[in-house]
Amino acid sequence: MKKPDITTEDRVILKPIFGIQPVRYIPVLYILAVMLLLFAILILPGILHNGALITVETNVPQGALWVDGIYAGDSSQPVFVPKGDHTLVVTKPYFEDRSLGTVSVPGRIFGSLFSARKVSYEAELSLTDLNSYLSWRLASVAAWSPVRQYSETYFYPEILQRTALDLVGTGNDDHQLSEQFMYAALGYIVSEEMYDDFLAALELLDPTVTAPIRNTHAFNLVSSFMEGDQISDIGRLLGEVPGTTMALPNESFELDGRMYTYFPQIDQMLLGDADGSAVFTELPYTAAVPAYYMAHNEITEKQFASFTKQDPLWAADNLESLIDEGLADQMYLQGVDLENPTDRSVRGISYHAAAAYCSWYSSVLQDQGYDLVCTLPSDAQWESAAVLSLAENSYSNRLLMLSEPVSHLTGLFGSLWELTATPYVPNGHLFTYDGLSAHQLSIPPSPVQMTVKGGSYENSGIHTYTRGSIGAESCSPYIGFRTILQER
Repeated sequence: MKKPDITTEDRVILKPIFGIQPVRYIPVLYILAVMLLLFAILILPGILHNGALITVETNVPQGALWVDGIYAGDSSQPVFVPKGDHTLVVTKPYFEDRSLGTVSVPGRIFGSLFSARKVSYEAELSLTDLNSYLSWRLASVAAWSPVRQYSETYFYPEILQRTALDLVGTGNDDHQLSEQFMYAALGYIVSEEMYDDFLAALELLDPTVTAPIRNTHAFNLVSSFMEGDQISDIGRLLGEVPGTTMALPNESFELDGRMYTYFPQIDQMLLGDADGSAVFTELPYTAAVPAYYMAHNEITEKQFASFTKQDPLWAADNLESLIDEGLADQMYLQGVDLENPTDRSVRGISYHAAAAYCSWYSSVLQDQGYDLVCTLPSDAQWESAAVLSLAENSYSNRLLMLSEPVSHLTGLFGSLWELTATPYVPNGHLFTYDGLSAHQLSIPPSPVQMTVKGGSYENSGIHTYTRGSIGAESCSPYIGFRTILQER
């Protein structure tokens, strides 16, 4: 086979175009390519996106910027707005909307890819209702309190620092209300992240707000626990409190076919884990406990069925309406047939449903001539009954079914977790050392979580001081309630 000829040099010869020699048109092509590239980099971006980056500096952080009625983002962050006339509005919850009117946004054609046109405006926002704003913020803190661990992707949003910046930015001079807010927020500080946020907020606020809080027993106890110090203040504080007045319960009696035990008023009673629990939310505290009559057993299906017949709003077939109004969830009365009720304890009850039952039964008693009010027991009332009746020694490992009235408190421990009238504030019991209670704070959030006591037949290791929580609208097959009576 004949080998091909190999030349030492291959040559490409360009032909003329329209009679123009390569030596003339090649430089022109290079120039056009460079011009096209410069056009694409320096001019085309400005033609396609002719406008400016808009920021609106406000006196408070995290305002929402609306451009022509469309949400554009955080007002403090650059937002691209096309050239022309646009309406700008800055909003923030519980602040008055601030309109900047119609503004003429400039543009830039040349070099906008490297140096966009930037325009800054200013707007001052003012609070419309300080009390409602602080209640909203406190409810947000309460909603985060069940979370104990965070990560880089799931982080605490520093609510208290944002609140402090809002208060400082608006020149709030209601230091008393700000102090009450921060003191109330202290009741929900349960993690290092929330504690750091609380301290940072204190640094931002006026000293007239923060100094009284730093001097409270509750703050010192929270700080000691969060910083890993031994909590030695408890013993000294308890030593300053008068001893518990042991008022033993009186004999049982029957009213309207239901059995009750009367518990006299106690001026000061030691509650919580007096032996020194490592669980912060179970530290010992003292409380004044008003007199009350406690029902011997949990409300039964038959008793709750009588209520729903009189008030169909709470019937199971009205579930969708209850859910829409935030009064219950999908687990409401699950496993309970109120058309054929039994003497078992009713379950799948929300706090709202239990409170409505108490209101209805108060009316029943009043119609019968009794000057009594039916309510859920407070956390302290429930615990004092458990302590004084020694009910902890009898744990019910089954759902109670009582066809006849019983002569003593039954099922306080086990059977079902029992709803109380006390919102769940993890550190709320510590306020008693400063002569306050969580209920006395002027801006509590709407009930996000309610305290439940006693455990269910599925639990173990439950004590008189054990506190659980559940959403006010939440229902569970392990949640029920019992009532107390108090004189009007």
